[in-house]
Amino acid sequence: MAGSLQDQLLKQGLINKNKAKKIQREQQHKKRVSQKHKTELVDEAKVAAEKALKEKAEQDRKLNEAQKAKSEEIAIAAQIKQLIETNNIAIESKDIAYLFTHNGKSQSLVVSRAQEEQIKKGRLVVVQQSTSNSGEFQLVPSQIADKIAVRNASYIAHQADLQQLDQDEEDPYADYQIPDDLMW
Repeated sequence: MAGSLQDQLLKQGLINKNKAKKIQREQQHKKRVSQKHKTELVDEAKVAAEKALKEKAEQDRKLNEAQKAKSEEIAIAAQIKQLIETNNIAIESKDIAYLFTHNGKSQSLVVSRAQEEQIKKGRLVVVQQSTSNSGEFQLVPSQIADKIAVRNASYIAHQADLQQLDQDEEDPYADYQIPDDLMW
């Protein structure tokens, strides 16, 4: 019995040639129709499971990005804190209160006269120890302030406007000093 089932049924006489041809034509017709329409059986549960997997993968990706951004933010804050701590300039003597505005509020830092001049000339910059408004201000050289500003500019509390200084050099009244008692 090496033939097909149809051949075996024909040999035993259970079906005749006409019936066998009719069955064969029906099978070929079904095959052509299925190829023509390319009907695919879609398993809705499988589609829903794939959709759920894609959504979970997207959520996981977003969560990983948020965690990575948070860890980078913490690392940058640590770098800035280290830059400030290692490069802060100690206030020599507390001669004069240097007034500046930070976040729309008037702030002051008591410094020596020499340090006040360096702040005005842009050699020293007032930075904040943290981004919160805790009022802890430090002095750092302008090169260090530039490095801090690249990482996070919100740590810079006050930096002299160098363009304004260039314009002030052309001031015809630059030779006339303002007396100390007129500071407000």
